[in-house]
This record gives sequence, C-alpha cells and structure tokens, in this order.
Amino acid sequence: MSSSRKVLVTGGTGFVGRALLARLVARDDLRVLAWTRRADAVLPAGVVPVPLSHSRMFAAGTEVEGLHTVVH
Repeated sequence: MSSSRKVLVTGGTGFVGRALLARLVARDDLRVLAWTRRADAVLPAGVVPVPLSHSRMFAAGTEVEGLHTVVH
C-alpha cells in the first residue's frame, strides 16, 4: 500500500464525516485518516485516528506527513 494516497478527514465522528470515512476506506487506493479530539472516538474499521494537536498539526514525522488531500 505504499503507493496509496493519504486522505485526512476532519469531523469524521459527525453524521456526514462518518459516512464519508466509510466510503473512502472501502477504496484500496487510499489510506484514510481522521482527526479526532477524543482518544475514544469510534471510527469505521480501517480508518487511522490522528489525535488533534494544534502544536504539531503538520509536523514532520507525524501521521499527516505526505498528505494528498484534506477534507474539511
């Protein structure tokens, strides 16, 4: 899966965000990430949770490094 594009969804625990995550994670060409405010957030299987950190949002070495798309 090294050639898959990374997509980050904000608001992934809401009504629309949850439906979007489910559709995106079904695609095998995407690595789907979701920003979460809570560590116990329930996300669809296969979605990578990314804890929200205002001080390290796009820091090198974090999960969001190399993002292709952000859906906000």
